[in-house]
Amino acid sequence: MHRRIAETIASHGAVEQHVEWLAHHFALAAEHERAAPYALASGDAARALHAYEDAGAWYERAAQSFGNPLEAAAALVRAGLMHVFSNRVERALALYASASDAYERAACYDDAIAARVMAAGAMHDNGRFDDAIALLCETNERFGEHARRSVRDRLLVRLGFLYAFARRTDEAWAVAQTIAGETLEAATALAAEANFLRSALHAQRAEVVHWRVHLERGLEIFDRIGALPDNIRAALGNAGLQALSLGESSLAHEYQTRALQLARSLNSGVDYESLVMAEIELRRGNLSAAHALSEAPYGPAKFIARVQRTLVMVTLALLRGDGALESLVDAELLDESIKGGQQAATIKLSTAYASLYEVLGRRSEANRLLRRASEMISTTYDMGTPIVTIARLRPGLMVNLRPMIDRAARRPGDRVSQALLSLLDASQARQRGDSGAALEAGRRAAAQLSALEWPVIAAYAYEIAGDEKNAREAYRKLGAHGELRRIERDRTRKGAAWQSPSLLTSRERELARVIADGKSNRAAASALSVSEKAVEKHLTSIYAKLGMRSRAQLVAYVAARLNEES
Repeated sequence: MHRRIAETIASHGAVEQHVEWLAHHFALAAEHERAAPYALASGDAARALHAYEDAGAWYERAAQSFGNPLEAAAALVRAGLMHVFSNRVERALALYASASDAYERAACYDDAIAARVMAAGAMHDNGRFDDAIALLCETNERFGEHARRSVRDRLLVRLGFLYAFARRTDEAWAVAQTIAGETLEAATALAAEANFLRSALHAQRAEVVHWRVHLERGLEIFDRIGALPDNIRAALGNAGLQALSLGESSLAHEYQTRALQLARSLNSGVDYESLVMAEIELRRGNLSAAHALSEAPYGPAKFIARVQRTLVMVTLALLRGDGALESLVDAELLDESIKGGQQAATIKLSTAYASLYEVLGRRSEANRLLRRASEMISTTYDMGTPIVTIARLRPGLMVNLRPMIDRAARRPGDRVSQALLSLLDASQARQRGDSGAALEAGRRAAAQLSALEWPVIAAYAYEIAGDEKNAREAYRKLGAHGELRRIERDRTRKGAAWQSPSLLTSRERELARVIADGKSNRAAASALSVSEKAVEKHLTSIYAKLGMRSRAQLVAYVAARLNEES
């Protein structure tokens, strides 16, 4: 009966309107070979409506119905992609693995590689960098010599990108060097991707001219061959982040505007591209625009989008001074990042959460996160905000980062590292009590950061240098009311500590004045008729109460308080 129903529907024409019925009735009639193409067509129809979960289910039914194992494997690959789109990643990975095994049994190594590349992409998007890299390395060793050169080059391009995203730049360059030279020059999608890889690696070395050359070459190839709009969108989005990391903020905004427009027209990647635009607007000091972008309702997101949203929401909450700060700490997300080998995300989340904990008075937790981040940072690329956060909250941790920043700042085109070096000079001058040098370096850093269109970080530079007046004015212009209130709370707390016996004892105030006069611990102990151990104990207490980390800070603080009293 089911076969007759299906054949009757098919005989009346307009088959494309009834593909689901045909797939259903032929399957119930055990006519699986006849059901398979209609199940495939039903998947295509669901995909066109962005009903990705339904599309995945139809493609899986098609795979089960095909008698030809290669047709079944192709349907499994389609199903895997749909499950990625609907956030069912583990199911997708299982299907990609089944497809790859089927292709390998048939000695179709090119197709086996393609299935594994898609699986690695799904792992990457969900924070599993180490797993993705391991899979592609194993794929290259297992199938590379059997594959066509173009297929192997595609595999190498993807592996190079994974190394680049993991900030393993040297390994990425080694992979890029093995890609055939003619691949870069051809008018193919692979040539565009190979140029985008070179562009990403030049960005990590702050080689701005070469970055732009390969980027524009890749985009020009995409335009010439009529690349899929979603691929163009992804390339533009990556370009936006790279431009931002290089301090090319206007260019970042231009690229990201195009990426977001494409995402909206395709209804693909809108959440992530909106959040990237929010980060760009934040870096450029447009808090209202960033807030509007972050307010949009977001559905279930991939790991990278979740990280992006968390970083934007934390930064906005701190700058604007609104929101329940503690609720923004997503410990599970940080754990995922650490386990997945996502070094950049781990550093960024650690420093963002440390900023929250610092405001909440949870200094030991902030210390732990900042120490971890400082030990992980190995490049200034895309690390501007974390480095500034460490310099602002725990300047003592910057000592180990100084050689790396020094080396990067010597690169002629690395304006970001040069600004970070000036900021570090300000921080270290202030720590040793040289307020004049601190102000000079801080203002130089602020000017360099303003030239990058990073006004929020420029304001932090003033604050790090001890130039509270200019920091306040900068925060006021930005509408960063949260930072203004934080400065006021710090001043009130420190002023109260000086005046109130419940915070600083009379003995602690007396010792602070003696230390401010330039006396050593031994001389202070003699002047106050106490032991050196007592002096050390009192100083530790003073530092903790005032939130200080050095003798020079205490000297500057006492001078300011005595000036206020006079």
